[in-house]
Amino acid sequence: MSILTNPLPKMLRISGKFYPIASDFRTWILITELIEDPEMTDREKLDTTAVLVFGSYPFESWDEWIEAYQQILWFYRCGREPQDDGSQDGGSSADAFSFEYDADYIYAAFMSAYHIDLTAQTLHWWQFMALLRAIPGDTELSRIIGYRTMEIDPDMPRKQKQHYQEMKELFAIPRSKAERELEKSLTDVLMNGGDITTVLS
Repeated sequence: MSILTNPLPKMLRISGKFYPIASDFRTWILITELIEDPEMTDREKLDTTAVLVFGSYPFESWDEWIEAYQQILWFYRCGREPQDDGSQDGGSSADAFSFEYDADYIYAAFMSAYHIDLTAQTLHWWQFMALLRAIPGDTELSRIIGYRTMEIDPDMPRKQKQHYQEMKELFAIPRSKAERELEKSLTDVLMNGGDITTVLS
């Protein structure tokens, strides 16, 4: 589905009926963040997503809910087919950028490239993502993403490899509290010769 030839969707069709949805980019950034939240259960994520998208729980049957979530994913992917290359539905690697952590860089990139003030602008999610994918390479956001996603060639000079590794560490997206706690637990078990399965179970 092309945004150049079709109206931007503001409703989803479920069981033959059209339901208005929240289409502004802010809502879908919130959905992205809650999907990535390791402290929420899958059911909590689904329920919260439904409320953010529809404003309530408008469906009664399980079949309608399944169709609704399929339509939500379709909208989230901006009408694109699922990717098989390891990229996420939103179109970016989880290690490339974070809406939460990189908010300032994204804001600055939109101001620099498009003169769009995201704090004062209403943008459809599909418009926002199209502009985000096309952010010019001379922005700070693009430079940082370049460092994060760069593969360090073993044949590079040592100083060059060291520089890129330092940049990767400097701009790495901070991990969640749950991830940090898991790493600490694993380290403690390994250092003290314990059973690693007690941590992973």
